[in-house]
Amino acid sequence: ADALKVNVTLTELNLDLNGIDDDGAVALAEMLKINTTLSELYLFRNFFESAGVRALADALRVNKTVTQMTFTANTPRSEELHDEIDALLADPARAAARAAA
Repeated sequence: ADALKVNVTLTELNLDLNGIDDDGAVALAEMLKINTTLSELYLFRNFFESAGVRALADALRVNKTVTQMTFTANTPRSEELHDEIDALLADPARAAARAAA
């Protein structure tokens, strides 16, 4: 995740089925707070739980360039956290910020 902090070219990252746990999700969240080019992040079927999802939600409050993120099939599913991330991604200001980048 550290290398992605300074990435200036990669816009889409697919980490589906990579065994990412809470520590990995937290590391990705820290990267998202700095990265300004990534717009899509796919995290389907990994192993992070509420702590990882919370870290990603907090990162999306800082990062305005990610417009699409999938992280379903991680257990346990926290509907409240998932709904929070969906709302953050759907924010029209996020789309405007991405278009301006």
